[in-house]
Amino acid sequence: MWTDLRIEIEKIKAELLIPETAFRALKLNEWQGLEEKIYQQFCHLNHPTARPTWMWTRFKLDTAWLPYAEHYPAEYLSKLVEADEHVWILLNETVNEHGKFWFYEGLIGAAQQIIAESSYIDEVLVVSKKLKWLLCITHHDDLGATGEKMPDKLRQLNIR
Repeated sequence: MWTDLRIEIEKIKAELLIPETAFRALKLNEWQGLEEKIYQQFCHLNHPTARPTWMWTRFKLDTAWLPYAEHYPAEYLSKLVEADEHVWILLNETVNEHGKFWFYEGLIGAAQQIIAESSYIDEVLVVSKKLKWLLCITHHDDLGATGEKMPDKLRQLNIR
């Protein structure tokens, strides 16, 4: 299903000449198992199959938060993630009154460009491919970090 967000992302990629190697949509067979691994790694789960729409409300590991700052939180992602590190990028939109994550793989710089241009993204998750850490931007524009080392990196970020 091509939702408004997915169509918009492809349009942004074309306009900004972002190559597939920098940002690509995962195929269904690639993300199905990944989604559950992310929930298992980072969240307290109270039900065998139901998953929270807002993952950040159930983080179980060390977590740090940067409340809404002067700048949009996506601007800080490149200060936290190495430019050449490929990461999972989960973009959330509301579909039929329910939250839906679309899964991508890419570089943080390309993700930042797409996030900045999109008008349909509700929430953003950036996850290390080894599932060591997770960054999130909530629909409240708060930036959170959980997992190994990333909460400390966020706490040490010098924001003026």
